[in-house]
Amino acid sequence: MSGAVKKGMLWAEFVLLFFLAPYYYAFHHESSPLLFLFLLGLSGFLILYKNNSFRNHFFLNKQGWTKDIPRVLWVFILIATVLIGLTYLFSPDFLFYCPINHFSLWLSLMVIYPLLSVYPQELIYRAFLFHRYRPLLQKERSLIHLSAIAFSFGHIIYFHPISIILTFFGGYLFAWTYAKTQSLLAVSFEHALYGCLLYTIGLGRFFYTGFDKLLH
Repeated sequence: MSGAVKKGMLWAEFVLLFFLAPYYYAFHHESSPLLFLFLLGLSGFLILYKNNSFRNHFFLNKQGWTKDIPRVLWVFILIATVLIGLTYLFSPDFLFYCPINHFSLWLSLMVIYPLLSVYPQELIYRAFLFHRYRPLLQKERSLIHLSAIAFSFGHIIYFHPISIILTFFGGYLFAWTYAKTQSLLAVSFEHALYGCLLYTIGLGRFFYTGFDKLLH
């Protein structure tokens, strides 16, 4: 099989997994995507773990994580300040509504979300995508673009432009962190910070179609 054919098949696989599958799921399934996401994450983990060309220390890589913590926290503080300010200006009634009025639910989300949603997403959109499709785009910058676009499109299942826009920029941030640290632990920590922030300040309703129902 020629190299051109292999690349063509790999591109077809990428489009199927990261564009056609989310699109199909968005319009044909009403159940929570968590189970689907977990299964994809588990599949990605097993594929990478058994692949000799993937360095398994990327799953944790504490050294890459600890070195990047100061930058991650400073950027988070800046972006969190902006998002809180925008929420206060445009949706003041939603700001901190969940932790104030539904503390137990909010606390559960702070624990469950990073474990069941964040790490599987980072396995799929960062570790698996970077490793599997590197033959298509040798430059790290190109892989970052690819990861951000795929990550953003995957949120089509929530049918809201805000989730698409925020995850587009978030996708670039997370992909850049993964490329810099080569650590799933680092990028999952960063992703969890922003996800928990969104559920805390009232923007979680754009990332979970049943979120408003939970608050009643």
